[in-house]
Amino acid sequence: LNNIDQELISKIKNCNTFISGVPGSLNIGSKYNNNSFFVEQCPDDTYNYKIEDSSKRYDTVFIGNIFGEIHKERSFFLKDSKIHHFRNIFGQAHNQLVNQTRINLNFSPLDRSGCSVRVHKILASAGFLMTTPWSGIEKSFKVGEELVCFNTKKEMQEKIDYYLRNEQERQKIANAGHKKVQTYMPNIWAKNILKYTIGL
Repeated sequence: LNNIDQELISKIKNCNTFISGVPGSLNIGSKYNNNSFFVEQCPDDTYNYKIEDSSKRYDTVFIGNIFGEIHKERSFFLKDSKIHHFRNIFGQAHNQLVNQTRINLNFSPLDRSGCSVRVHKILASAGFLMTTPWSGIEKSFKVGEELVCFNTKKEMQEKIDYYLRNEQERQKIANAGHKKVQTYMPNIWAKNILKYTIGL
């Protein structure tokens, strides 16, 4: 929601259609534009895909920034942990790292307004994903079947330990998440946008 400023609100008011992949920003946009719709975020299928027979080098990884007030929850969860943290990893390098990791983490904003496209990128890369929840998550994914959620640092560590010990269950969830995110890939994403903008 930090991207919702007066400039963007002015644009939302004046455009024909407002489409967002973040439920919280959609809620705000709907106040200013009656033609507001949710379209699930999509990963770039050029860079986010399963690499067959990729060997696992890392147990648990978080890819992203941890600086500033907006990311303070990330710092809290990562502090004093054995989680590998990488930043400034994009494109093919991001895909390769996800494929080399047993458990990939995501931290949603504290206001639970939505998730980063990181979620979709990890799942498209066939990565096993653990994340803090966001409002409306159950409309996009089956929690416990396509990804795993945690709310506290203790719960996060307990679930990391559990899924590192249970590879078959971890792989089953990763496969289901990978299958689900295929319904959010660019061609379908574009068709959904056209449906809401020109009625195709």
